[in-house]
Amino acid sequence: MSIDKYTIRVKPFLGESLFSYILRFSEQNGISFLDLWKISKKRRSHFIQINDIRVLNYAPVNIIDPIMMANVCALEVDEIYKMSFYYLLKRFCGESKVERSRFMSGLLEEEYYYCPLCLDEKPYHRLL
Repeated sequence: MSIDKYTIRVKPFLGESLFSYILRFSEQNGISFLDLWKISKKRRSHFIQINDIRVLNYAPVNIIDPIMMANVCALEVDEIYKMSFYYLLKRFCGESKVERSRFMSGLLEEEYYYCPLCLDEKPYHRLL
């Protein structure tokens, strides 16, 4: 399968969430957010839903192929993981499956929240 190459290279901001990065990348390259997400979603994955934004920021390996997303966005896979809680989960799960971790269960809100004042200051969504 060939990978689409996009002319505008977008670098992640420090502390930016993966959702925010994909949103910025899609806007700057003239592709819809969902189309970009669909390019890298796991083949066995379900249809994309609004609640998946939380999962995308929590453990992206559950719903996207991080290698494919990194290739499409011209990033290192490590950069994709850093925009989520993947490394935190991996640290406390050891070598067990990160995507099944319940380490942070109850610590994160079920709804997606953002601060409009923070967005006015810097136009991206923070992971925390």
